Amino acid sequence: MEMKINNLLLCEMMPEYWNKTGKMLHDMFIEENPDGWNIEKAVDKANDIYKEYRKNNCIKSMLYLEALELPQIVWFIFYNFLAKDCVIKDGRPISPVAGEQDDSWMNYSSYSYINIRGTGKKVESLGSFIDATQILPILRVDALHVAPFFESIMGVIYAQSSFAIIDDRVTHLELEKRGVGRYEQLKYFIDCCHLLNKAAGVDLVTHSSALSRVAISNPETVRWVRFSPDCKSFYNGETLDEQYSKEKQKQMAAHVRELCSFVLEKETGNRYATLEDPEMDLELNRVLYWKVLFVLRSNGYSTIPPHTWNGIGAVGIKGYEYEGNYPIWDCRDINLEDQQEHMYGIQSTFMFHSDMKANRLPYQVTGDENDWRPKPNDCAIDYLSEFFPRMHKNYGFDFLRVDYVDHVFDNTWTEDGGETPICDGLTPSQLFEIARKAKESFPAAGMLADHFENDIDSYRKAGFTLTIGREVKELMTPENVHKMFKFNRMLEKQNSYWGEGGTVTYPIDTHDIANPLFLGKELCDREGAAGMQLRHFFSRFASVGAANRPKYEVVGNHDMSSGIYRTVNNPEGMEWGNHRGVFDSHHFVEDVYYSLKQRLRTALVNKFGISTGFCWWRIDNSAEETCWIAITWIGKEYRENINAGKIHINIPMPEFWINSTKTLLISPLIGIKPPLKNCTSQEWKLSPENIAYEYNDNAFKISCSSGTIWLVEVCSKKD
Repeated sequence: MEMKINNLLLCEMMPEYWNKTGKMLHDMFIEENPDGWNIEKAVDKANDIYKEYRKNNCIKSMLYLEALELPQIVWFIFYNFLAKDCVIKDGRPISPVAGEQDDSWMNYSSYSYINIRGTGKKVESLGSFIDATQILPILRVDALHVAPFFESIMGVIYAQSSFAIIDDRVTHLELEKRGVGRYEQLKYFIDCCHLLNKAAGVDLVTHSSALSRVAISNPETVRWVRFSPDCKSFYNGETLDEQYSKEKQKQMAAHVRELCSFVLEKETGNRYATLEDPEMDLELNRVLYWKVLFVLRSNGYSTIPPHTWNGIGAVGIKGYEYEGNYPIWDCRDINLEDQQEHMYGIQSTFMFHSDMKANRLPYQVTGDENDWRPKPNDCAIDYLSEFFPRMHKNYGFDFLRVDYVDHVFDNTWTEDGGETPICDGLTPSQLFEIARKAKESFPAAGMLADHFENDIDSYRKAGFTLTIGREVKELMTPENVHKMFKFNRMLEKQNSYWGEGGTVTYPIDTHDIANPLFLGKELCDREGAAGMQLRHFFSRFASVGAANRPKYEVVGNHDMSSGIYRTVNNPEGMEWGNHRGVFDSHHFVEDVYYSLKQRLRTALVNKFGISTGFCWWRIDNSAEETCWIAITWIGKEYRENINAGKIHINIPMPEFWINSTKTLLISPLIGIKPPLKNCTSQEWKLSPENIAYEYNDNAFKISCSSGTIWLVEVCSKKD
């Protein structure tokens, strides 16, 4: 038996860290001796999961929490079974998009946001890369948008201190003690994604935390300010505009580099040149970081935060908070009105353009009308452009999502073929350069924009493949649904032969939509089980063919889980919802979608109709002489009682059947009502008897209960 177990824990084709992970998880399992478990039972459970996965291409039998509560050795054995089935190249599983020649695969994929540290079993327990692998097989998506996992400050994962040092709070610390380091754990996580045929995307955050390792190690990439020793004025009596000049920034960056090098050389000799070295002992790194911070602060240095989305120039300074030891920032819009409420003072911006002025454009300060176009800072763009190639080479990431670009076109004037940034943010051409460098390193690499709008035509020109889509901010009212269908028709042109390509996801949810500045509530609290179910259905069937809009969701959107926004801004885990009704109905919708996915790629939404409480649309595949009819409730209110009322609809027949003598077969594929309670049965599923239909030469006549969702397939009867 021992030899059999060893075989299950080893895969000769996989790298050393893989087999080391299996051995250590096995040793921990034996030492912990969990109640009711032994290694034989763990192997049997892994085999059962493997069989279910091979049958369904996913795991539907377990909720998130149930998967997390299984011993971790069970999941390693499951992945080891997969590893022995797959193609290995250079010691690692091949990415499912490795053979793609461009980013067009992203148009027909679906996405899930996953925050690694939020994948613990309880709110008070953090997840790790190892924990996250336990829920990956449950997700019905083709790609993962992996939230930031580098060291950050104040519990906010988007306030990264580092772009290289992985955080303790996503690391399985016991495994690390036993020799499986955090960088190996990340590689293991990516390997598991690829074994499941899921691509993995990394978050490129276009700012860091204040006085971050990134800024200290790459001082030419950020904007600095230097105060006098008493912090009552700027160093040497300079003005802020003088300090923001290109020459002064160059001098300050050189001095910061000199101060940092002095500390590193004094403490370590010449062993380390930067605090962004993953090879440096982590405790030593943290000690040195605080010593460098002390030296920089003693010399009056501070980095500048990003401007607000509607700001002008670079951030100004009102004064200094002596008790807290930090500057008081001044953010103004083009009318010089205070925008302080929109800023994030804990962050440090990159200096994308030199010679920016505080809350003004250059010519407003100099009076020279020709002095209106700040010069790009190539150091910052080169640094950001190198991020994805490094993450792809070191860990195997497949695409990137770019943060804080929601207003890139609002903040850039384009005139005479050149760009003028209104405030110091990335411009379209700089973003295009980041995309170009990503594709140089990996042709399939595309970019997802942090942008809740549907203007993909503009963002495509800046190198993006996808934007998020505005529907995540909107209620599903008749007006908004009508607007969505009209936009979907426009997407057909975007992805036609002569179009630019790229598309807009249909967002069920995002990680920050519960921010008080957005909607302020989690999806499950905002829309309940019925609303969550409805958005899942729309994400899969409201757009097809050239107008296809990929599903974008967040881990936790399938069982009424909450805490998505909280886990991003606090070191806490998700509060798993465990709502079996929502979970099972979601998988049911996904099963039908995947059974039709390839056929829908050559179909089009040709007709739709919208009423006060419901809507319908007709999807045509003329090559097959098949159509699908979707009928759903919409609006804020819905009828909980399935027998509350009937709706009667006349739907025009596709042209290929008008005046045809062919007999048609009408088959309900999906019939569901809201899962109104946490149930283990399939009481949300409707039988074909709950819908009535007939047809004549010109139309289908359909009657069904209100407050329900239907998808009906119609095809010609074969002789």
